[in-house]
Amino acid sequence: MNNPNSVRHQVFSAYHHLLRVRQRLPAFHPNAAQHVLDVGTGLFGLVRTPTPANRAKPVLCLVNVTSESQPFAQRPEALGLPPAAEWHDLIGETHITLQDGVLRLRVRPYQALWLVPAGEEKVG
Repeated sequence: MNNPNSVRHQVFSAYHHLLRVRQRLPAFHPNAAQHVLDVGTGLFGLVRTPTPANRAKPVLCLVNVTSESQPFAQRPEALGLPPAAEWHDLIGETHITLQDGVLRLRVRPYQALWLVPAGEEKVG
């Protein structure tokens, strides 16, 4: 575990990162609502929405469940999400800019994304 190049250390670090992110987001509270999305054959998607008492934004969760890269293209508003021009992936620490109002990306094989409007990634 002390060797940062070991598989064990890398798996632990990645899992620890997920737990830290999940812990600070009100949308992942056990009482938060979730809505499963129809986003195509190779993707599993859902929106996690914080409880009404919390003013935090929802989280768009996407998981590619295949060994092939999968396209995703949706308007955030069509999924019940705020119309932000830029989104931040909390797992991969990357930003995605809308193209003509559409969130377009390719989800790598077995990749998971937790997307929030940019600026909301520091919530909690």
